Amino acid sequence: MSYYQLEYVNVEIDVPKRVKIPKELLRHPAVRKSPEADKAAPHLEKLTNDCDDLLAGALRHWMKVARWATDQHAIGVTDWEVDGAPDLKMARLYEKQSGFGIWASTVVTQFKRAAEIDEKKWDHIGRVLVAGHTPPIWFEYLVEASHRLADQDYSGSVLSSAIACETMARAAFSHLAGNPPNAAAGDLIDRIAAQAIIGRWEKLTGIKAAGAVHKLFETRNGLVHSGRTGSVDKSKATTSFEAARKFVENGDEWWFAEKGLNNPRTSDSA
Repeated sequence: MSYYQLEYVNVEIDVPKRVKIPKELLRHPAVRKSPEADKAAPHLEKLTNDCDDLLAGALRHWMKVARWATDQHAIGVTDWEVDGAPDLKMARLYEKQSGFGIWASTVVTQFKRAAEIDEKKWDHIGRVLVAGHTPPIWFEYLVEASHRLADQDYSGSVLSSAIACETMARAAFSHLAGNPPNAAAGDLIDRIAAQAIIGRWEKLTGIKAAGAVHKLFETRNGLVHSGRTGSVDKSKATTSFEAARKFVENGDEWWFAEKGLNNPRTSDSA
């Protein structure tokens, strides 16, 4: 089976307007030090900076979907970057027909955590993107827990793991409860403790919640209510994350099946 070593991704947009480019910038290599280039610099710098936000937003969306569709949470995670450098600000202006680079915004140097993706997963990312799917919010918190665990923020990882489970549980419970008859009933539903929902998870969804999930919430409560940050080490945080991953992934499958939909994360027909 073929694997991709995912090191960088290019996101492209067309600039929908005519741009005056000094001929010095069209040489090989480009001559950046000339009166003409100096005069054009502020305009070209503004153009690339304006594109930065749009490109960065598109890249963030791609990373979210890629993490969700492949279960590779390390995709796009920064291990190190230049202090004060704007996140993902790496737009480059180039002539489309020739592919010749004309101008680049300030380059951000980053070292990324590697992520191996096989050909099947790569194609699956494309199908999910084309279909317009976005990851459910509980997966966002699960990815956050994974990143915090990798960064040795063990207490933070436990908290994010618990939030992922709670978000999944509350979404399922609200769905099963239906539309409340009035605001007071809806308020009562919102006040039910997540642990109470998880305690009845098998009756609600047919899925048994592992004891490790209940232990996760005990650890989370110790952090939130007693501030016992020293009680969470790598082993406990890892166990908590794996329990949350299993709970969320099983709940996610139930969620889409309950709605009569294919799960874009696991279905080949995304």
